[in-house]
Amino acid sequence: MIEIYLLIISATFSYFLTKYFIKYLKALGITSYDVHKKIKKKIPEGGLSVVFAFIICIFIWVGYNTFISNQQIKNTGTIFAGTLTILLITLVGFLDDLLRKTGWKKGLKKWEKPLFTTIAALPLMVISAGVSTMNLPLIGTIDFGVFYPLVIIPTLVIGIANAINILGGFNGLEAGMGIISFLSLFIFSTINNLTLASIFSISALGALIGFFILNKYPAKIFGGDSLTYFIGGTLATIIIIGNIEKFGIILLIPWIIEITLKLRSKLKAECFGELQEDGTIKYSGKIYSLTHLVMKIGNFKEWQITLIFIILQSLVSILAFWLTLFV
Repeated sequence: MIEIYLLIISATFSYFLTKYFIKYLKALGITSYDVHKKIKKKIPEGGLSVVFAFIICIFIWVGYNTFISNQQIKNTGTIFAGTLTILLITLVGFLDDLLRKTGWKKGLKKWEKPLFTTIAALPLMVISAGVSTMNLPLIGTIDFGVFYPLVIIPTLVIGIANAINILGGFNGLEAGMGIISFLSLFIFSTINNLTLASIFSISALGALIGFFILNKYPAKIFGGDSLTYFIGGTLATIIIIGNIEKFGIILLIPWIIEITLKLRSKLKAECFGELQEDGTIKYSGKIYSLTHLVMKIGNFKEWQITLIFIILQSLVSILAFWLTLFV
C-alpha cells in the first residue's frame, strides 16, 4: 500500500515542481527550439524537478519507516549512496544543459561526461553496493569479486547514463520510455522481494509521470540532459542495488541498438527529422538512429513516433520478464 502513496506523492511533487521550473528555466534562458513544429517556439529545458521529486519521495519513505511504522530500515547506507549518485549524475546533465543553452561553451566535452559520471558513481563504489555475483544474458553467473565495485559499478553508471542520453528529440519520448522501464523494474523488484529496488523504482516512476504530463506532445518543457542522465543514473542504481543485471541489460536493448547505430556516425548524428506539410516527420539520410528507421518506415506525426517507442519499450520489457523469469 505504501508504494501507491509514494507514486502519488512523487507524481504530484514532480508535476508542480516542473510547472515552477518552467518559469525558472525561461528566466535563465535555458531553452531549445521545438524543431518538429511549424512554429518553432523556444521551450524551457531541464529535468531537475524530477530528481527533486524523487529525493523527496525517498526521504518521505525513510521518515515513514523511522518515525511512524517504527520499522528498522536495513541498508541505510545504500539508500543514501544511491540517492546521492542519482542527484550527482542529474546535476552533471544539468551542467551540460546550462553550458550549452547559456552560451558559455558548447556543453561538456566528450571526455568530461564520463569523468563527471564516474565521480557520481563514487558513493555506490565506496559502500560496495550490490552483489559481486552477476547473472548475465547468454553468459551465465560470474563472480567479479573486487572488480565489481571498482570496475563494474562505474562502468554501469557511466554506460547506462550516457546511453539513455543519445535517444530522444521528440516530445515525451525519453520520459515515456523511462516510465515503462521503471514500471517494469518496480514489478520485477516487487515479485522478487527487492525492497530498495522497488522503492527507488516507484519513486522514479511517479516523478516521470508528473513530468510527462507537461512534456508530452505538445511539450511545455523538454527534459534535456538532466532528465536523460536522471533516467540513466537511476536505472543503473536500481540494477546495482537490486542485483538485477540480467533483467536490466535486456531492458536496455533499444539504447544498446541506438549506440550501435550512432557509432556509425562517430556519435555525431542527431535523432531529428524534417517536418512535412502534412505534419508528418521524415528522414532522408543514412540510418544512424532508431528514430531514423521509424521515420523511413512510415508517415508518422511526432506524437505517433513517441508512441511507437513507448510500445517498443513495452515489448522489450515483456521480453525481459520472459527471458528472466521463464527461460
